[in-house]
Amino acid sequence: TAINSPLASYGLYYQWGRKDPFPSANATTINNVSGVTGSAAMYGTEKKVTITSGPVSMAIAIANPTTFYEYGTSSVYDWNSSPNVNLWGNPTTSIVNSKSPYDPCPVGWRVPVYKSGVSPWNGLSGSWSSKVGYSPASGYRHCNNGEFYNVGSSGNCWAAAPNGNYGCYLYFYSSHVTSSYKSSRAAGFGVRCCRE
Repeated sequence: TAINSPLASYGLYYQWGRKDPFPSANATTINNVSGVTGSAAMYGTEKKVTITSGPVSMAIAIANPTTFYEYGTSSVYDWNSSPNVNLWGNPTTSIVNSKSPYDPCPVGWRVPVYKSGVSPWNGLSGSWSSKVGYSPASGYRHCNNGEFYNVGSSGNCWAAAPNGNYGCYLYFYSSHVTSSYKSSRAAGFGVRCCRE
């Protein structure tokens, strides 16, 4: 089940619209663990992450791929100082836009899309353990401090679609699935790629 998922399958975290990943937790159940500078025990020496206040420009974010930018005092809760709803393609209409250069998925794959405003996970409800497929309960990195939350108890997967000043995502825990939530684009969630 998702709750007892192997640690290696937790994957990586992404801030909405960014191509560069952040490492996931290296423990199966941790909460409120600081990731400000990282440590060999938590991340391994090669996985240190710097967390600093944002928002910042896209150019600064690209130049600093291991820096997780909090939304700071921004009222739009975004890491990006010039919010852009098209960073992952923004396919929220009946016309599915092409994959953007910021999409973190490999060739032939992309961040899941909304079609005509409908979630790619539309129809999922009830218990996550009864669903077909596998997504680990990898938790997330909080948007205003970069700390790990809910590792081992819930999961969040970004969609390419915005929702106002937020990004859309799938949320689940052992007994519940919500196919269309919205959250700060500065949060670090998983991405489960789908075929283009």
